Amino acid sequence: MPQRVLITDWGDGSRFFHVWQQAWGRTPQASQRITTHVVACTELAPTWLQLNAALRSQWPDLHQHWWGLSEGFHRFDLGPLQLTLCVGDKLAQLKTLNAVFDEVWQTGTADKWWFKALAQKSRLGTRLHLDGQAPADLLRQAGFVPHAEQDTTHTWAYQPSWQPKQRHTAASAGQVAPHSVLVIGAGLAGACVAAALARRGHGVSVLDAADHPAAGASGLPAGLMAPLLSRDDNPRSRLVRASLRLSLQAISHMSDGYSVSGLLEKHAAAALPAAISLDDWSVAQGADVWHPHAAWVSPAALVRQCLATPGVQFQGNSAVARLTHQNGQWQALDAQGHLLAQAARVVLANALGSLALAQALPEGIASGMRGLVVMGDTPQTQSWPMHPINGHGGLIPQLPTESGTVWAFGATYEASKAQPLNVVEHTLANQAKLAALVPELAHLIPENLANGTLKHWQGERCVTTDRFPLLGPLDEAQTLWLCTGMGSRGLSFAALCAEQLAALWHQEPAPLSTDLAKFVALARVFKTK
Repeated sequence: MPQRVLITDWGDGSRFFHVWQQAWGRTPQASQRITTHVVACTELAPTWLQLNAALRSQWPDLHQHWWGLSEGFHRFDLGPLQLTLCVGDKLAQLKTLNAVFDEVWQTGTADKWWFKALAQKSRLGTRLHLDGQAPADLLRQAGFVPHAEQDTTHTWAYQPSWQPKQRHTAASAGQVAPHSVLVIGAGLAGACVAAALARRGHGVSVLDAADHPAAGASGLPAGLMAPLLSRDDNPRSRLVRASLRLSLQAISHMSDGYSVSGLLEKHAAAALPAAISLDDWSVAQGADVWHPHAAWVSPAALVRQCLATPGVQFQGNSAVARLTHQNGQWQALDAQGHLLAQAARVVLANALGSLALAQALPEGIASGMRGLVVMGDTPQTQSWPMHPINGHGGLIPQLPTESGTVWAFGATYEASKAQPLNVVEHTLANQAKLAALVPELAHLIPENLANGTLKHWQGERCVTTDRFPLLGPLDEAQTLWLCTGMGSRGLSFAALCAEQLAALWHQEPAPLSTDLAKFVALARVFKTK
């Protein structure tokens, strides 16, 4: 399993750089396989120029993601090395970490409560490296003893004289060994889960009813990734920010199909949090808000990149009608009862289809919401916007396609029905939205409609009642999992939910603090009021 390291004081990143050198030497690995997780705490995040020069030289690409480091957890994907930077009060951040560590690097003085908190994040044998002196009595009270094989002044080990709780008993307690996994659904949710698990050594088969990936809502020509503003910076806003950081890192490896162009959100300044600085994320411009790190993305392009991860295999024309469990294996069967594939673990990630296969879920926790996006030829004019505009509907002004550059606008929203979507009605609804959002472009849809160049795309989203994703185990043995309900923010939520799932499977440091993780946890829908 990946090595798990805690650095209690990030400083300028020098200790982090030292840990990396210990793990791999001076040459970074090209493999996508994750080998090390490092969690580092800091009261205030340093700027890029305040980081150790050697660190900046080793990972220059990190610069494009080193921004907006407000209080909370921030995950950085550095290939085989994963870094989680925890910003804010260190003891508070440590308590909300869902992790057990193999090594801890302690800097500075600390009281008994801090060492007790470290003990809570240690397993039997966890090594505690002290940068300086610490009272031996406090260390022993927390369960640490001098390390038998190293410098006993500066290296201790977690070996309490009492019987520790179960989570401390072994490095691999509860860990899922690499084995075969079935992921049902080849959209954003399923593809991101498949990639995350393959990077932990699993062989993953992704089954989908269609003959190609991203055939459902993830076939949207392009979607927008942007922060979600709320006056009180509520959990959904914080969750979206955490998601965006990972998603922006994921798309930065794509050769095309995206643009981090920034985005103007109309009439949104009133929703900016009053007491929280989000200058790196969102900046007021009069009544509007500019999001400098927002992007438009082709979901299908991101899906293809994830499915290209070594260890992932796509299997199309495989509509799963039923799951059975025999001899430690889950079997995916079609409508005729024929075996499509089998594996030790299954992740349901096929939107509303997941709910039908899950069966045991409460009724009404999610529903289908369908909508329409319209597209037309981009006019040749100097006044044409150069970046997306969002509000009640979103405009992507320059979207490359095989037939040329188009503009795209949408989308509409209505509860899914048995009857086909009324294209004319939804087109007129988009026309009204565009006229309200960007009045000077109100002519676009009528003109393209008149000359026959207006195109449209329609799809269905899986939307939960509380607008948070659903992630968690469906059986007591935790071999059947659900990852769905991304709604209109699959581009933001999918990568984060995949990493959260992988962390839970492997006892890795989670990308979400425990107070945010509960909002995506499936367990919330089973709680009685």
